[in-house]
Amino acid sequence: MSTPHSTARRAEEQELVRDLMRQARFAMLTTRDSTGSLVSRPLTVQDVSEDGDVSFIVPSGGDAAQEADGQEVNLGFRDGTSFVSVAGRGRVLRDPAVVEDLWSSVTSELVERVEGEESSSKVALVVHADTAQYWKSPSGPALAVGLLRAAVTGGQPGGHAGTVEL
Repeated sequence: MSTPHSTARRAEEQELVRDLMRQARFAMLTTRDSTGSLVSRPLTVQDVSEDGDVSFIVPSGGDAAQEADGQEVNLGFRDGTSFVSVAGRGRVLRDPAVVEDLWSSVTSELVERVEGEESSSKVALVVHADTAQYWKSPSGPALAVGLLRAAVTGGQPGGHAGTVEL
């Protein structure tokens, strides 16, 4: 049974996870290939919704679209000294209007660099996030001070971690 405190804590953790995902420019998408082996590749994050769904633009015939559509996937994010691992299910959206809404100048630049002028048709890959694990640590001097304090006192360095349903 949820208490007001646990509900508020869950909402705070959900917001923290969404913020960490939004701060990361890239995510590592992990899928299973046709042999069942795990395969990871970096993708540019286009959007993170309030529900925690993460959107990407991928080639329609590429491995990411083929292996993620309707399947369980994992996303890994890193921003500085903070990390998020998201378990969810992929869904390919072939609606050109959705792709256009997600498209940005950064997307255009990356497509031109990686694929040249002849780019294949694009689709939106949306990962519906079910749960997320996160690890948030202070950065720079605050991390050094926390590690030193922990070494002297025998305590734990600063930062926190958790698992949250999205």
